[in-house]
Amino acid sequence: MNHTTFTVTRFINRNGTVSWRVCGSLHGIRIRKNFRSREEAGAEKAALETKALQNASGLRASATFLTDDQLREAEVAFRKLAERPRSLMVYLDYALANYREPEREVPLAVAVAEYVATKQKDLERTLLSIRQFRSIKNELDLFKNRFPDALVSEFSPPQLVAYLERGEASLKTYNNRRGILSTFFKFAGQHHQATLRALAFKWIRILWRCWQDRVPYDEKRYLASLRQRKSPLATALAAT
Repeated sequence: MNHTTFTVTRFINRNGTVSWRVCGSLHGIRIRKNFRSREEAGAEKAALETKALQNASGLRASATFLTDDQLREAEVAFRKLAERPRSLMVYLDYALANYREPEREVPLAVAVAEYVATKQKDLERTLLSIRQFRSIKNELDLFKNRFPDALVSEFSPPQLVAYLERGEASLKTYNNRRGILSTFFKFAGQHHQATLRALAFKWIRILWRCWQDRVPYDEKRYLASLRQRKSPLATALAAT
């Protein structure tokens, strides 16, 4: 059995001088060192005990340029990859090559309002019951009020799980909340791209008509056409 207890004892050399000896065993190797002062021996004893503790707990000392926060993040990353077939660098290189920052940082309150508006239209078309609509709206109102200054892109899985589990929710309540938030975040992620596609399609139609009529684009004429057709876009543009 390897001993990890170290002692400091007073030792008299043959020439009559006094030394302080540190004794013990580390990794099965006997340790016996002499020091001129008790303070030096105490420091060595503390260092050896630290090494023994690190060995017993699976920890080890290592020189690094990383900060404490970076070290903790690296440890979490390696724990997550424990069952993965590839190295950390493979996944990191893939993320660096494929990840893109959101083109637009959408406030949570704005995304909730847009989503609820689409559900209101579903309700008017009888695609959704009043009970379902109220359930969705109430849950998202609670979510929005819990995180009033949040952006859609900044939520993490642990943060969402903690929110879903609030109040010791039953399994049915948890699943209902998860379903609402899952559909909401899917909508929030796709809505901006859908808006860009719709805008591009609209401009293609405008430019095609201008080319057919051999006339330049006239914004006043376009706005008048929107008002004549009572388009909701005309009201929105008039408010800006």
